[in-house]
Amino acid sequence: MIDTVGPTSATLGHTSGAAVTTTDTDDRSQVVVDRVDAGDLRRMIARIPAPVTIVAAYSEHGPVGFTASSFVNISVDPPLVGFFVAESARSFEHFERVDRVAINVLADHQSELASVFAGKSEDKFAGIELDPTIPTAPVVTEAMGAIVGSVHGRGMVGDHLMVTVQVDSVVRRSHAPLVYQDRTFRVLTDLLS
Repeated sequence: MIDTVGPTSATLGHTSGAAVTTTDTDDRSQVVVDRVDAGDLRRMIARIPAPVTIVAAYSEHGPVGFTASSFVNISVDPPLVGFFVAESARSFEHFERVDRVAINVLADHQSELASVFAGKSEDKFAGIELDPTIPTAPVVTEAMGAIVGSVHGRGMVGDHLMVTVQVDSVVRRSHAPLVYQDRTFRVLTDLLS
């Protein structure tokens, strides 16, 4: 069991068999789990705000893409970023093979677009305006920004494919970002700059 510090402490039974300790300090509650339960991990990760992106590429069948909050900055020198695609995703096989991608960072007004790309529509790009000045990967017009580059590496990590991208161009626009937190799209209006 993990020790906790605080004026009031209680150990509760947990459905996964893990012991849970709660502590109340200064009107704040803390929950500590001593063994990892998949549901507990999902709930914790859901609390962390994440950028909402549409990862897109051109395949032999046309543009493909999906909504992802699993975007990560890896390095500035060399410029590397990454994203993860679930093995169960419909676009998984495309991202196993594509050479170039665009990671479109969505703006505060694009939650409906994020929902479309998170769904199972056959033609997610119907009616979507793409930037004609960037022909190598689908860059969504009106996104907060986009990171475009070549696939640098791939590897399976758990049940996801991690794709590392060597960045060769960046598009930046003055929109506030869309974020995903606690299974809800949220807007950070104080970040306009």
